[in-house]
Amino acid sequence: MKKLLILSVASLLLTACSAPKPPAISGKTEDVNLVKPKPVSDEIKLLNQIHTQLIRNQQTMLELGTQEPSEPSQTFVIRYPFNQTTATLHQIKPALVAAKSACKVELRARTDGAIPTQGDKAVAKKRATKLRDQLVQYGIQPQAININYAASTDYADNNWTTQGQANNRRVEIDIYNTCTEE
Repeated sequence: MKKLLILSVASLLLTACSAPKPPAISGKTEDVNLVKPKPVSDEIKLLNQIHTQLIRNQQTMLELGTQEPSEPSQTFVIRYPFNQTTATLHQIKPALVAAKSACKVELRARTDGAIPTQGDKAVAKKRATKLRDQLVQYGIQPQAININYAASTDYADNNWTTQGQANNRRVEIDIYNTCTEE
């Protein structure tokens, strides 16, 4: 008797778990996607134009990549005391003599701060602009001078010692005697 009861309950449970009967198909079709696709010919034309432009860009990049970047003819470094922004004539004289015949002069001013601050940024900028003004005052063409400045970055020496910090308070002057047309 118990077996029969268990068997009946199990069959009831199994029939409750079976999938429902699928709906009948009437044979009538319905459109699911009501948007008609555009002809791909316009897209193919656009893709071909993009492909042609990419090939031109790659060729240009290859041509530019094969040109050697010009190296500076001479590099000078002017070091500054803490928070000072003016170089002496004695400090800039060697760079000034070399810059007289240069086609390009690059000035890179740096500070020795541990973290970038507005104060350090202002000091670096002032060092670069004052040095540029001094070079112009002594006859270097202003359009030949490019300046770059940054606070607390691009260290020349470790920044944990007094000597390292002194080496990091600087303006580097790159003198280029030969320049390529850009």
